[in-house]
Amino acid sequence: MATTAERLRTLMAERGLKQADILRLAEEISGPERLTKTDLSQYVSGKVRPGPGKLRLLAKALGVGEAWLLGYEESPEEAGMDGDVRQYLQFVRDNPEYRMMFDLCGSATLEEIKATVAFLKALREQKRDEG
Repeated sequence: MATTAERLRTLMAERGLKQADILRLAEEISGPERLTKTDLSQYVSGKVRPGPGKLRLLAKALGVGEAWLLGYEESPEEAGMDGDVRQYLQFVRDNPEYRMMFDLCGSATLEEIKATVAFLKALREQKRDEG
């Protein structure tokens, strides 16, 4: 499992962010928590792990999920999805005939996923009825 420090450094490298950029992003989010230069430096170095409030702020500022930032194996994209989207994505992952379709299109909304799955199911039913 990756650490929060590793995840922060990964995001910084992938997005070309500096600590000052993250601080600026966090500053734009209103709320009771404030992220200081010292806080972020300690998180990136791995000396300290963020508490719940600072973790929430960091995740929101970076557009990733708190669980992902803590090092769990959830992709950053999935972290912000609600339960229905995750359920459909799991269905697609578990069924290769559906997975191929989504591998080609990249990301999709819940409505697009539902419509595509319904369409593919209807095609399969039609094929069974004809066969």
